This record gives sequence, structure tokens and C-alpha cells, in this order.
Amino acid sequence: MAFTSDNDKSDILAVVLCGLKSEPCKASAVLEEQHSVAKVVSLYTCDDANSVDSLFSCELEIVQQLKEAVSDSLSKVSAIVVDSKAFKSIGKFVHKIFSSRMSRKKLLVELWFAIRTKNGGVIF
Repeated sequence: MAFTSDNDKSDILAVVLCGLKSEPCKASAVLEEQHSVAKVVSLYTCDDANSVDSLFSCELEIVQQLKEAVSDSLSKVSAIVVDSKAFKSIGKFVHKIFSSRMSRKKLLVELWFAIRTKNGGVIF
């Protein structure tokens, strides 16, 4: 699963955990420039998740975005990248989602990987 070849047909679906929508997500921008990544899905931190209802709503929104990405691209998530601006809360949501065996089976490829960027550094 290399990110360097321009000639390879790829089915890599990468999910990027980002900060707030009002801030740039550098990891998404870098991945979108990679020809070997078929699709990049940016999941943004919910900025209004202050109550139980808004937390639940945020989690449902993330689940829906993941399901849509998988059905639209006809492939499962191969990579999870955590941008340096991502909040801990979005990581907790995604961890909770993928803690479910059923969700993992529906949404993740069998061999997937996760990367965390640091201080806005380049991923590759």
C-alpha cells in the first residue's frame, strides 16, 4: 500500500480526523494530492458538543459520514490519519465506533493502519 506510485489504480479510502471546520486540515490537503489515494474523508471535530444530546448527534453524524464514504467509494477504510489539530473528542468518537466488531467489519479493511501527524508536519 504505497503512496508514491502515480500509475497504480488505488482503492485506498483514507479518513482524516481534523480539528474545527474553521481551521485548515493539513493532513487532508496532503492526502488529497496523493494520486494513489482514491478518496479522502475529512471528519471534523464537533464544536458544539457540550450536552449529551449534541454529543450523541455528533457521533451519529460521524457514523453517517463513514457509512456514506464506504458506500460511495465501494471500498472500506484503509487508513486513519489524525491531523495535529484534531481534538481528543473526535478520536474518542471514532474509537468508540470502531470498538464495535460490526462497525469494524462493515467499515474497515482487514489490514488497515493509523498515523498521527505532529505539529503540522508532513505525513509522508
